[in-house]
Amino acid sequence: FKYEIEPGFWYGAMYVSYALAIIFSILIYMLLVNINNDIEVFNQFLIISISILLISPVNYFYSRIIWINFFVKYQK
Repeated sequence: FKYEIEPGFWYGAMYVSYALAIIFSILIYMLLVNINNDIEVFNQFLIISISILLISPVNYFYSRIIWINFFVKYQK
């Protein structure tokens, strides 16, 4: 499949990527609170930020897959 549909097509994947990053941030925050409730806010922010940076290649990949599945149907 050729991934060059039109010049601005993948801008929508940025919004999907943002949504995935927010969901991932909320999950990490909930995990941190459940593990240890005494973590300072700055440390929570630092852990979440580093986690988002580390997961960004996977986030980029899945956001493009989700976005293209809105418009292109799979054909066997």
